[in-house]
Amino acid sequence: MIEVDMTLGNILSWLSQVSSRPMEWSTFSGRFRAQKGIYLLKHLGYPVGNYSFSLYLNGPYCPELANEYYNFRTGASFSPSLDFKIDPKHLRLIREAFSKEDEFLETIVTLHWIQMTNKGISALGIIKHFISIKPRLESYVEEGWAFLRRHNMVQGST
Repeated sequence: MIEVDMTLGNILSWLSQVSSRPMEWSTFSGRFRAQKGIYLLKHLGYPVGNYSFSLYLNGPYCPELANEYYNFRTGASFSPSLDFKIDPKHLRLIREAFSKEDEFLETIVTLHWIQMTNKGISALGIIKHFISIKPRLESYVEEGWAFLRRHNMVQGST
């Protein structure tokens, strides 16, 4: 188990710090990126909470998580504890993902979600399923799939 202080405030602060652009919790984009970042951290093995994600209009989404960050006061700031350490390879993954546009982030987490919820599905099956539910993001599939493979986020799919 990875030893870090994974309170929601620390997670949101950390995601904001590693993001290539400011994450404002009062905006759709800030909340969207928080959802996707926490999804990624969860699947990288970090104890981010008992959040259950299901497929939603903009990719995997957790209503309980949304309710928690809506409860934060406007303008709240958080300071990650000094022991908030992320494996360097995971930090690279998060930074790379967050340096891209929201559509790319939606693509990688949705591709990953499809694989995780359809055990045994082939890479081609994942991609076809993705395109059938998110045709507007088809241009991101090749880059998104390559990202997941490069970061070992796909198991047994080629």
